[in-house]
Amino acid sequence: MAQSHIGIQMLLIKPVIEKYGLYETLRRCSEIGYHYIEVSWMALTPEVIQDLLKAQEDFGIRVGAVSTVLDAYPNYPVHSLHADLEQLIAGCKAVHCPTVRIGILPSQCVVDYDYLMEYIREIDRYGAILKENGIDLYFHTHHMEFVKMKGKYVIDHIKDNTENIGFELDIHWIQRGGENPVKIIRRFNGRVRLLHLKDYRISGEKFFRDGFDGQYVEFAEVGEGNLPVRECVEAGLDCGCEFFFVEQDDTYGRDPLESLKISHDNLVDMGFGHLF
Repeated sequence: MAQSHIGIQMLLIKPVIEKYGLYETLRRCSEIGYHYIEVSWMALTPEVIQDLLKAQEDFGIRVGAVSTVLDAYPNYPVHSLHADLEQLIAGCKAVHCPTVRIGILPSQCVVDYDYLMEYIREIDRYGAILKENGIDLYFHTHHMEFVKMKGKYVIDHIKDNTENIGFELDIHWIQRGGENPVKIIRRFNGRVRLLHLKDYRISGEKFFRDGFDGQYVEFAEVGEGNLPVRECVEAGLDCGCEFFFVEQDDTYGRDPLESLKISHDNLVDMGFGHLF
């Protein structure tokens, strides 16, 4: 089995990249202790590839995964499988990236079973094409994959009807979907190479402000919420996970680099410093 690593999902550092640029942001991340990234919210343009290769040479940054979608999404600048497959494959090879991940499920998949099954067939077909080019395709889950259709979770329909894709599970979204992250990771043994580490926190301030029916669940720095993070990482290691990406969709005004350091230090305290 390949060595495992903890890295960064670039959604978390998107505001920092917008402020300082990609290369300088990766320098700052490397100083915290991160050397692996999942490229998101940007296509692999020649300029991006140049910055990634320079960061690889100067700071030891490695690309573990690159984001894609089946069809282009408005305002989500990544290569799509339908329109940009050749560019995606060439970009991954240029930055020595072994995996591509689909970031989100189309909303129609959770209400239209026939649409879901057609979508599953299509992504599995692309998984086979990518595999022929030495790249593995993974599917990132949120909470909507825990909708039940025909008596079974959407995530299980995807698992049971594909041969050429794996899964990028997300411990926060599994929890929000009403399931146990450790249990789900272990149930996907052998098909989870990528795992998102994102904690789950209940905000007392939001509860006080908005009352019982308010939306007071928050994304949290790893180790600052309610999830059994150590057990999740251990389950991922047992089940063949190669890349653990720290992600936080919102830091609620805190500097993302500060949030990254908190997650890094907590994971080191849990005994996972050797994975950075």
